Amino acid sequence: MRRLPTPLRALAILALVIVGASSCKRSGAETSQAPASAPPVKVESATIEQRPMPHLLTLTGALVANQQSELAADATGKVIATEVERGSIVKKGQVILRLDARNASLSERETAALAQAAASQRKLADEECERSKKLLQSGSISQAEFDRTSAQCAQSSSSAIAADTRRQMAMKSMGDSFIRAPYAGLIAERYVSVGEFVLPQTKVAVLLEIDPLRLQLTVAEAAIPLIKLDQHVDFSVASYPDQSFGGSIRYLGPALRGNSRDLLVEALVKNEDHRLHPGMFVTARVSLGDQTLPVVPADSIRTDGAIHRVFLVVDQQIEERVVQIGEARDGVVAIADGVKTGERIVLHPAESLSDGQRVE
Repeated sequence: MRRLPTPLRALAILALVIVGASSCKRSGAETSQAPASAPPVKVESATIEQRPMPHLLTLTGALVANQQSELAADATGKVIATEVERGSIVKKGQVILRLDARNASLSERETAALAQAAASQRKLADEECERSKKLLQSGSISQAEFDRTSAQCAQSSSSAIAADTRRQMAMKSMGDSFIRAPYAGLIAERYVSVGEFVLPQTKVAVLLEIDPLRLQLTVAEAAIPLIKLDQHVDFSVASYPDQSFGGSIRYLGPALRGNSRDLLVEALVKNEDHRLHPGMFVTARVSLGDQTLPVVPADSIRTDGAIHRVFLVVDQQIEERVVQIGEARDGVVAIADGVKTGERIVLHPAESLSDGQRVE
């Protein structure tokens, strides 16, 4: 067999490669131009209607004590007994600490005796003054003698008042040896223990009033006109996620806070069972009446984290939309943005449903 020269043989091989590549390209192009068409899906749909739905203003805040006091000893002495611990619930007037009252007791007895003696002297002086007055009227004594007797009466009266005042001060010191709760509440902290010596200004405990509590809410500047006194507030806390609590707005801040440009609003919250605690973070809702919005069945919404999606039937195709949901009532959810009244919503969307699918 006759062989081609080397240059001609190389050209022939190159031609065969080009022809083979062209054939492969045509085959691939023909395959891609003829995809299998996806079959249409069957869905159940309904027309979106609109209804009056709750209009709620959502706010965040925290619970704080209605009153908080750092109790002072208001007396001098050594602590001989502590009646409470951190977390103790106390009633108004309940003893929190007791101080050594022996000196106060002795002082009270002394001043009581002095006050009794001064009262007796005052009684005698008053009787003497009454006799002097009659003697002056009858001319038996001079005006100068009457004036001296009247001065002694006044001095006796002043001495009796001073003695009684010292007795009352001693009684107060005796009473101050029992440090009591000024109102019912919770002991948040106790600063002193048995054996310590306290002065009148010594802080001995922190008392919180927890029934009622105050719910402090921050209201954005744009929402301030929506807040009124005595409005009801519903709120929830993380500790009880399935329960709702309520309160009533009682205090409105006088001015916006400069840094955050919001208004501080406070509501009073009953807490008879003491389940709520100061410091709890709160998500609150203030009812502003009803507003008319498009509504869709709750089970037609697909939720992925904080994103809510629905599926509509538009021109015989599935159209997926991200929506902003509102409040729910009677099995339907208000849609604040994303759909319009009159559009058709897919009911019970399957997990396999996706945007762009054809509908039977």
